[in-house]
Amino acid sequence: MSDYPTLLRKTYLDEARGDAFFGELESAQPDAQRREKLRTLQTVEARTATSLRRLLADAGLKVDDARARQEGRELAGQVDAADWNAVIRELRGSFRHESAAVDQVRAAAPRPDDPAITALANHARAIERFVELESTGAAEQSLRALTDHLRRPA
Repeated sequence: MSDYPTLLRKTYLDEARGDAFFGELESAQPDAQRREKLRTLQTVEARTATSLRRLLADAGLKVDDARARQEGRELAGQVDAADWNAVIRELRGSFRHESAAVDQVRAAAPRPDDPAITALANHARAIERFVELESTGAAEQSLRALTDHLRRPA
């Protein structure tokens, strides 16, 4: 899959799915600090999706994300939000291939230096850093990886 419109569409739908996933998990999370983290993850995904919508429009593409959002909510329903370790395992598994996908989008993009492409790559790194910090017992620092990204996405 090397054509830019296909890659861009898939990447956008992944972000929409992630937005819905984190929103659903946040509403089921009993711990206030973890709800804040999930809300921030949702914001990261939503802002990335918004910037990708501009690229979709520039490419003349219209994408219906209703199915992807439903899939995100359904996936969240399969994760016990109260089991934080399970949440982090799910994140680690779902973001494992994201860096490769971002590289593919960037390589196929007509403007690989577009701020939306840069923000996409940075968002993937921020979430990877978040998961790494959560997994290694540095949970008190993990939120900063996300908030720093939101302050300077590109």
